[in-house]
Amino acid sequence: HLHDDHIDEAAYEMMPKDIRFFVQDKNDRQVVMSHGFNHVEVVGDNTRVGEVSIQKAESQHGNFIMKYPAGHTTGYVFTHPQEKTLYHAGDTIWYAGVKRNLKRFHPEVITLNAGGNGFRLGGRVIMNDEDVVKVAAAAPNAKLFVTHLEGVNHNSVTREMVRK
Repeated sequence: HLHDDHIDEAAYEMMPKDIRFFVQDKNDRQVVMSHGFNHVEVVGDNTRVGEVSIQKAESQHGNFIMKYPAGHTTGYVFTHPQEKTLYHAGDTIWYAGVKRNLKRFHPEVITLNAGGNGFRLGGRVIMNDEDVVKVAAAAPNAKLFVTHLEGVNHNSVTREMVRK
């Protein structure tokens, strides 16, 4: 999705306008096109880039109270015949949908946005260190990469916390 911690005005300005740009839905497509990009594609059930297949995966950007203000998000699964399956969970909390993704796709590599971002009213909008432990338990053979740490003012998880 298009929050400033993923893409900001400077990025829109600096990026070549003729690149192939992938988005999660038609609303994001319209926003990106309004910045002058002309090859904007919505990821479908089986989007391909060469031999890489990209599939959408369930994602929930916060609990019921925060789900709508935080906005719609999508996870992605990348597969290639000669590479390990990569699951990018995206901006999501740990919930049944993430568990379903792990069972459905059997990823060998997982990236988690797990800075614990949250608000006093409404709670967290992405995973925290405890959720990383849950993912590790649900996918014990996968290699995990934890991102979205210490990047914005409402992050509560540090690199040191994840290391422990």
